[in-house]
Amino acid sequence: MGRKNKNMAFNQEKKKDQIIFAAMILFAKKGFAKTSMADIAKEAGIGKGTTYEYFKGKDQLFFATFQWFVDHCEKAATLSFTELAPKSGAEKIRVFSQSILNSLKGSEEFYPLVLEFWAATASSRYRDKMKKAFKDLYKRIGDVFVAIINEGIENNEFDPEIDIDSVVPAIVGVWDTIGLQAWFHDGSNDEFNMEKTMLSFTDLIIRGLLKKQ
Repeated sequence: MGRKNKNMAFNQEKKKDQIIFAAMILFAKKGFAKTSMADIAKEAGIGKGTTYEYFKGKDQLFFATFQWFVDHCEKAATLSFTELAPKSGAEKIRVFSQSILNSLKGSEEFYPLVLEFWAATASSRYRDKMKKAFKDLYKRIGDVFVAIINEGIENNEFDPEIDIDSVVPAIVGVWDTIGLQAWFHDGSNDEFNMEKTMLSFTDLIIRGLLKKQ
């Protein structure tokens, strides 16, 4: 590919990301139903016709924002064992939990968009596709945690009697809702410290996993 074609491909990808980001902002702010392609084009600072050069319609763009969300969440799981290798099981869990916390903190303004995604799982148009995507996402994140626990058991650090198949989905579910709770409490008088809650819950997890002396 020549230099000119490479630059063209880069610019096209940049504009596509610009449209996706504009859609995310508006879906989070106004909701999917109340957002039009014209609104998205205006937010992105481009012509309406340009949006259709990249996306056939709002449904396709909605799934593009969902894919961004999935990719963003998976970055927390891709820490994997390269960065965690020399650490104990408890340390691995703390690092993994912190990476998830950082992921949540980095996408606070898009929490309402998560509600739009959840709502889409109840729609006959989206149900199967969205349910599978959520299921696959939770499984990939859970698989990292399962690997950490299994390694901790092998190293005689964690209790071998732990029911991993029951514990891990529950933990991943709590992690998933901590960010949402932070959004529910945003701007209210009652205090909800997302970081403190996440770290306290992580300590609770570790105490429950440790092998009894």
